[in-house]
Amino acid sequence: MSLNSTNQMSDAARASQRRRLIRTFAAIVTAAITVMYILIGLHLVRVLDGDTDQKWGLAAAAAYAVGIWLLIKYDRRTLWILGALLQVFVIYTYFNVASQRSPAYEIWGILLRIAQFILLGLLVYLAYRQPFMLESGSDDRPRNDGAPKPA
Repeated sequence: MSLNSTNQMSDAARASQRRRLIRTFAAIVTAAITVMYILIGLHLVRVLDGDTDQKWGLAAAAAYAVGIWLLIKYDRRTLWILGALLQVFVIYTYFNVASQRSPAYEIWGILLRIAQFILLGLLVYLAYRQPFMLESGSDDRPRNDGAPKPA
């Protein structure tokens, strides 16, 4: 084993560890978002005036809970791109609909958007930076060193 291959292995190990750390942090941020949506869905936190139904918060919490599972279980560029696009949609929708509701902005909504901006940044990073041991192609299949590449 040459010194160069040892350095590559340590580079691969460091890159893998860094990705795991970023995915774990993203899962923690997603868990915080999930908890906030649960509190909203259970009416423990009011984000709208009056007796407006907030059960939509439980549906959002369920979606983010799936996101936690995906962050922990998989490291797939396609998932992170899809997740980032969904975050953009959620953030855009909040600000687009704000003028039609009362109050237009509230502390919980702003705190959620901050957490979602952080999550968006982490997902963009994960999508942009491929895992170290993957080919540079568009799919997320591990490199098959030594075997012929499929046509």
